[in-house]
Amino acid sequence: MKKTLLLHILTVAGLILLIDAAYAQPTGGQKTIEVTSSFKPSLMKPDKPVFTPSPFLGDTARPSLSYTIPAQNLSFKFTPASLRPLAYQPDSLLHGGDRLFVKAGIGNLRGATLQAVAAFGDGENSNGQVNGYYDGAKGKRDFQQFAKYGIGVRNTRSVGNNRLDLNAGFDRHDTYRYGYNPDTLDFSKSDLRLNYNYLHAGAQYSNLQSGNAGLWYKAGANLHYFGDNNSNSEMMGAYEFGATKLITEKLWLSAGLEGMFSGLKTTGDNFSNNLTLIPVKVGASLTNKIRLHAGIIPSWNNGDFKLLPDLGADVLIKDGQYVLQLGYAGSYDRNTYQSLAQFNPWVAAPAMVTNTRRSELYGALKAVVDEQFSFRIKAGAGKLYNVPLFINDDIDGKSFNLVYDNLTNVNVEGELTYQLGQKFYWGNTLQVNSYRNLDTYDKAFGWLPVQFRSSARLQIMEQLYVNADIYAFSGTWYQSKGNGSDKASGGFDLNAGLSYQIKKKLGVWLDFRNMLNNSYQRWNQFPVVGFQVLGGVSFRM
Repeated sequence: MKKTLLLHILTVAGLILLIDAAYAQPTGGQKTIEVTSSFKPSLMKPDKPVFTPSPFLGDTARPSLSYTIPAQNLSFKFTPASLRPLAYQPDSLLHGGDRLFVKAGIGNLRGATLQAVAAFGDGENSNGQVNGYYDGAKGKRDFQQFAKYGIGVRNTRSVGNNRLDLNAGFDRHDTYRYGYNPDTLDFSKSDLRLNYNYLHAGAQYSNLQSGNAGLWYKAGANLHYFGDNNSNSEMMGAYEFGATKLITEKLWLSAGLEGMFSGLKTTGDNFSNNLTLIPVKVGASLTNKIRLHAGIIPSWNNGDFKLLPDLGADVLIKDGQYVLQLGYAGSYDRNTYQSLAQFNPWVAAPAMVTNTRRSELYGALKAVVDEQFSFRIKAGAGKLYNVPLFINDDIDGKSFNLVYDNLTNVNVEGELTYQLGQKFYWGNTLQVNSYRNLDTYDKAFGWLPVQFRSSARLQIMEQLYVNADIYAFSGTWYQSKGNGSDKASGGFDLNAGLSYQIKKKLGVWLDFRNMLNNSYQRWNQFPVVGFQVLGGVSFRM
């Protein structure tokens, strides 16, 4: 056993010695070390830098936000152009998508007013409105009272390449013949009462595009019935047909047929009033700045034939910013019992009605100076035939008798408008007439020599508007006792008002009429009511 153990120890020792001899270095050579490893050293990737913001330091100074808003106007500069659009003036109480507007109020002198407008249609192919109104007051003088009210509807619709306009309505005017003189006369209310009823309807058809044929056309007709409480009534029909052919870009021709027929039935007699016109005109653009037209108008006024002229020229100055107009033209004013009673409510039922023929030589200058300012001035002279004159009844003066005369008129008309966006509007008109050389009478009774109107509207803040109106005129001539001629005093009427929009749909308003309490007389012996205050609310949706 011991021999065997000793043998194993000797064997292991021998193996160790052999292994050591095999791996031993030579004693005289260079020593080397070999290292074998799969590890490859590399540089560590740097971390992404992170920026930490500094704490915000508050600024207690209030910033200055000064800026300007450009003028809210549209400027149309077509070249060449004879006309430029003025600043938009809404012709309706409805705007901004509203479909219903109501304005109502009351005041002193038993004053009351009401306006209501309702819109219908889809806004593209059909548009329409229904309008209703009432306005009345009672003055301090006996029987000095009036009331006007009515309702109307109009509709415009597209029919293919054409446009159809329809309208109808009813109007009523109640008043009294309170201008009798002397005022000691005694009349009953029924003797002085006047009630006018007016029914009307009409239609017009026209194309929206001329097409390849270069033809524009329109056709229209109107009917009305007018009557009073004294068994006087009138039926009237008016018609109009016209077409314009564009021959070339600078040459056009137009022709038409228009006129009216009416029949008036009074307690004394029945008669008719007919008018027919056939206007024919040719126009040409000689250059980009000069355009001419020349035409004739054969006419028959109750069978009386007259050939009327229609000559004119437009000269564009400064790229159409200014337009000079010159011409010589003839025309007719269509007179009916309805138009005469609307002009003078106290006229007696006429024994005869005819139309007024005009011939005038004129010159005019109109311009849109800039986006805010525009004006027009016209001067003319001519002859007027069958002009209706209004003469006080020579017994008590409570009505006006109608007579006709021929005269010469020299006139000047002016218009001036200034508008600054929707913030401010100011419009003015002036008419000056010199009626002379009458064939029968001394003066043009009932016609005003000078009239002036001025209207302004200002937006003080977003919800508050103020407005003011001035109407002034020189006195008219009237026939005095003994067939003499006297001139009445002039008149000056100042009105003002304000409106405040409480909410988007609700507003309040206040109007002052005849603020100076002037008892002026537009018609001799018929003074107007005095100072009025009216206030109320308005609503839209």
